[in-house]
Amino acid sequence: MSDTTPRSEEPVEPADETREIPAVEPNDGTADEPIVVAHEVAAVADENGDVVAVEETIETVEPIVAEPAQDAATATAAYETAAAETGAAETGPAQTGPAETALPVAEAVAAPVIIDHAVAPAPAPAGPVAEAYPATPIYVQAPVAPVKKSNRGIGSLIALVGAVVYGVVYAGVAALIIGVGSTPEEFGEVFTQYLLSPAFYVPVIFYAIALIVLVLIANRANWWAYVLGGFPVAIVVYFAYIGGALLTVSAWELTPDEASSFIGTLYTNGLTLAAAIIAREVTIWIGAWLAARGHRLKVLNAAAQADYERTLAERPTVQQPYYAQS
Repeated sequence: MSDTTPRSEEPVEPADETREIPAVEPNDGTADEPIVVAHEVAAVADENGDVVAVEETIETVEPIVAEPAQDAATATAAYETAAAETGAAETGPAQTGPAETALPVAEAVAAPVIIDHAVAPAPAPAGPVAEAYPATPIYVQAPVAPVKKSNRGIGSLIALVGAVVYGVVYAGVAALIIGVGSTPEEFGEVFTQYLLSPAFYVPVIFYAIALIVLVLIANRANWWAYVLGGFPVAIVVYFAYIGGALLTVSAWELTPDEASSFIGTLYTNGLTLAAAIIAREVTIWIGAWLAARGHRLKVLNAAAQADYERTLAERPTVQQPYYAQS
């Protein structure tokens, strides 16, 4: 781009004088202004040799703006184009005149080269690839082993029922024995005193304790366990009656001879023998009830165990990996 401006009205210095012309600072090409590559000043003289005009010529080129996304080849081409234009400007028409002044030529600024170092993604495989997923564990709830049903809890309650039965039966037998040895007028008073004495309720209490202990030992046993267990229960009740009788007569107030004589009468007393015999018989009767319930519990336990074993056999088995096998 050239700009020639004649200036004839301004006073002109003689041609033989040298005038300093301020140099035009080239820009760096980063702004939108053109880049100055040549600046020429020429003086025009008339026939008498006087300077009548001054011609000023400025050569500029458009700045080169590098695109950020250019690669190395594009930046190199832009640099060569700028260099060619700069060379053409430098080798322009010869200048004439003594006032000609050489100006510095702006060097073309090479565009920055931006190299993308991002790693390209690996190409996808041509064929289908099976996705590898870890084996998902399957949790199977293990069957719980059945708990065997016990006959001790309910059996103890049945033993208490047996103690009540024993007390009723023993009271009836005691009424017969007392009625035989007393007159009808005395029967009511004697029998009432006997029911309220330790000689009656102490054997009943010990019978309940002995039968509960037998149930806890026998649990789900068959009837024969209660048949045999009736003998120890009867022995406990036998001595319990003797102790209750001693409490009834306040044996601690008797002399040793009197206490020994009284105990000797109790060994073969009808009420003592009746308490022991009834205790054994009621144990056998209540034992039949306890044995029947124990048999039902054994059947239920066997069915639950069989169902548990069948569940274990039908559950899926987990195949261990080869490295875990011994």
